[in-house]
Amino acid sequence: PNRLCPDPPGTESSEAGFGKLASIISSQSGLERQEVIRRAKRKKRALGPVSIRTSLLLLAREQNLEMGEVLRVALNDWTR
Repeated sequence: PNRLCPDPPGTESSEAGFGKLASIISSQSGLERQEVIRRAKRKKRALGPVSIRTSLLLLAREQNLEMGEVLRVALNDWTR
Protein backbone atom coordinates (compact mmCIF):
# COMPACT_ATOMS: atom_id res chain seq x y z
CA PRO A 1 0.00 0.00 0.00
CA ASN A 2 1.01 3.60 -0.60
CA ARG A 3 1.98 5.02 2.78
CA LEU A 4 1.44 8.57 1.56
CA CYS A 5 -2.23 8.20 0.71
CA PRO A 6 -4.78 10.38 2.49
CA ASP A 7 -6.56 9.37 5.65
CA PRO A 8 -9.72 7.31 5.29
CA PRO A 9 -12.88 9.37 4.75
CA GLY A 10 -14.48 10.57 7.96
CA THR A 11 -11.33 10.47 10.08
CA GLU A 12 -9.84 13.86 9.29
CA SER A 13 -12.19 16.03 11.30
CA SER A 14 -13.06 13.73 14.19
CA GLU A 15 -10.80 13.35 17.19
CA ALA A 16 -11.05 9.59 16.79
CA GLY A 17 -9.18 10.02 13.52
CA PHE A 18 -6.16 11.32 15.38
CA GLY A 19 -5.69 7.96 17.10
CA LYS A 20 -2.76 7.13 19.28
CA LEU A 21 -0.46 9.37 17.26
CA ALA A 22 -1.82 12.56 18.84
CA SER A 23 -1.48 10.99 22.28
CA ILE A 24 2.15 10.00 21.69
CA ILE A 25 3.01 13.47 20.40
CA SER A 26 1.25 14.98 23.39
CA SER A 27 3.08 12.85 25.94
CA GLN A 28 6.49 13.29 24.33
CA SER A 29 6.18 17.03 23.71
CA GLY A 30 4.43 18.05 26.91
CA LEU A 31 1.62 19.69 24.94
CA GLU A 32 -1.98 18.93 25.84
CA ARG A 33 -3.62 16.51 23.41
CA GLN A 34 -6.17 19.16 22.42
CA GLU A 35 -3.32 21.55 21.62
CA VAL A 36 -1.64 18.91 19.44
CA ILE A 37 -4.92 18.43 17.55
CA ARG A 38 -5.45 22.19 17.20
CA ARG A 39 -1.94 22.69 15.79
CA ALA A 40 -2.27 19.73 13.43
CA LYS A 41 -5.57 21.08 12.06
CA ARG A 42 -4.02 24.52 11.63
CA LYS A 43 -1.04 23.03 9.80
CA LYS A 44 -3.37 21.03 7.55
CA ARG A 45 -5.32 24.18 6.65
CA ALA A 46 -2.07 26.01 5.88
CA LEU A 47 -0.59 23.23 3.75
CA GLY A 48 -3.70 22.27 1.82
CA PRO A 49 -4.03 18.75 0.43
CA VAL A 50 -2.13 16.80 3.09
CA SER A 51 -3.56 14.21 5.43
CA ILE A 52 -4.05 14.96 9.10
CA ARG A 53 -1.51 12.20 9.76
CA THR A 54 1.06 14.11 7.71
CA SER A 55 0.38 17.30 9.63
CA LEU A 56 0.76 15.40 12.92
CA LEU A 57 4.10 13.98 11.76
CA LEU A 58 5.29 17.45 10.75
CA LEU A 59 4.23 18.78 14.13
CA ALA A 60 6.19 16.00 15.87
CA ARG A 61 9.28 16.87 13.85
CA GLU A 62 8.91 20.56 14.68
CA GLN A 63 8.77 19.60 18.36
CA ASN A 64 12.10 17.72 17.93
CA LEU A 65 10.56 14.44 19.02
CA GLU A 66 12.18 11.04 18.52
CA MET A 67 10.71 10.24 15.13
CA GLY A 68 11.39 6.49 15.23
CA GLU A 69 8.71 5.83 17.84
CA VAL A 70 6.34 8.40 16.36
CA LEU A 71 6.61 6.77 12.92
CA ARG A 72 6.07 3.28 14.37
CA VAL A 73 2.84 4.48 15.99
CA ALA A 74 1.74 6.27 12.81
CA LEU A 75 2.35 3.24 10.62
CA ASN A 76 0.72 0.90 13.12
CA ASP A 77 -2.39 3.13 13.28
CA TRP A 78 -2.45 3.44 9.50
CA THR A 79 -2.30 -0.29 8.81
CA ARG A 80 -5.26 -1.11 11.07
